[in-house]
Amino acid sequence: MRDNGSDATTLRARGGPGGLIVRAADLHRLAGLIGHEAEDLAREAWCSRSWCTDADLALSAPLSPATAAEAETAILHAAGAAVGVAADAARLGTSVAMAAWTYEHAEQAAEGLWLGFDDAVALRVGLLAPALVTWGATGGAACRHGRDVPGVSQGCAVASHSLESALTAHPWLVEHLVHGGSGLVAGLSLWAGPVAPLGWPGGRPPLNTQGASRGLQQLFVDGTPLVRGTGPRGGLGQSAWQADTGGVTGVGALMRSLHTTAEKPGGAIDIRRVTTSGPGGVTRTAYIVNIPGTDSWLPPPAQWHSRSAPDLGGNLRLVGNQPTVYSRGVVQAMVRAGVPRSAPVMLVGHSQGGMTAYQIAADQSRLRATGSRHGQAFNITHVITAGSPLATMTVPDGVRVLSLEASGDIVPDLDGAPNPDRAGHLTYSFERDRGDIGTNHGFDGYEGAAAGVDRLAARGAPGAAGFVDSLRLDGFLAADDGATVTTTGWEVSRAVS
Repeated sequence: MRDNGSDATTLRARGGPGGLIVRAADLHRLAGLIGHEAEDLAREAWCSRSWCTDADLALSAPLSPATAAEAETAILHAAGAAVGVAADAARLGTSVAMAAWTYEHAEQAAEGLWLGFDDAVALRVGLLAPALVTWGATGGAACRHGRDVPGVSQGCAVASHSLESALTAHPWLVEHLVHGGSGLVAGLSLWAGPVAPLGWPGGRPPLNTQGASRGLQQLFVDGTPLVRGTGPRGGLGQSAWQADTGGVTGVGALMRSLHTTAEKPGGAIDIRRVTTSGPGGVTRTAYIVNIPGTDSWLPPPAQWHSRSAPDLGGNLRLVGNQPTVYSRGVVQAMVRAGVPRSAPVMLVGHSQGGMTAYQIAADQSRLRATGSRHGQAFNITHVITAGSPLATMTVPDGVRVLSLEASGDIVPDLDGAPNPDRAGHLTYSFERDRGDIGTNHGFDGYEGAAAGVDRLAARGAPGAAGFVDSLRLDGFLAADDGATVTTTGWEVSRAVS
């Protein structure tokens, strides 16, 4: 779907107000309602036929036979017409039920075909893993030890760049490989022998990407979060709120502020407090939490002794739809910063930070809906993500989500599926491929895309305008001279014994 008035070569929209989603369960309910109405109409039509033998009509017939005949004819015609309408309604209900059945099974069949194809390809990759690892290790050793040999270093650089360029130019390759994660795991398991399945949850290999992530995350530790304030202390030893020079004029300003947070040491997050004047001069306060992405790629067992919270294991847990030490630490920081439970809160994250924001929003939304014995949930109203894979994660109910994805960024494809197409989740993808994975995933492109969302909103494009207007309505955005912005900094790490 595209926003009206948008430049399709710059930003392409999926979901949001113009998005389309069909729920088979809703169609089945509609078919049932139509069927019940058809039955009621047919019953009333049958009952109305008895009016032709009404005693009063029969007694008055000798007084005016012609009029009585006309009355009986009209009753029969009305009853017959009602029966016809009931039959049409019954046919409509059947058609809707068949459409729901067809849609449901067509979606399942298409998903099954793609999953089967992706599993088959990934299975072969898993079976070839030893050869691929040997080839890669040999090539890496040759490049490492042959740096002074004429032509070798240039050849290695060309090969590395070609592989990276191929991935960034065709990120769908990564998406399909990840989508076939169960096949990949099955192929790798064959090399580990018959005891390999015992290491997976339930004693069997995973059936999808989420299951594969949950299995792999067992190799990593999650741990307990350590949260400490990084700014000046107030009179009671609490982290003090400081003046924030970053703007809140639009989505572009929010992304620039997140970039500033990401440049701090690993595990840093910022909580911003925005105070504005609402209608009638009433003071409003909203909170924005900046959550940067992964800062450690250590594999196990080195990861077991690392203090880094946003790490490789956290990515796997989030793709597996599980909370992490990072997400729990962010919530703890919000509590310690004194964010009111009723105040509007927006979470803004890049990469794993966006996944963390999405997970926190879903968790807090669930707590608000079901109630919690551990206290009132936060009022998460908005989430903005940049370069984050979200498809396998629980959708946060009642939260407006804006996601930005660069065409050459392979990270959003690491969940093996596109973001959900729903009214509350607007995804903008944009063309950006510099032939380098790190550059494509970096902030420069996402800051430009965020500014593009502001331009679309100014033109009145329904998706962008609706999202930006809701940010202003909840007090997150204002002109530079219309808001007072303060911030408090925190660091989230993992406790290591």
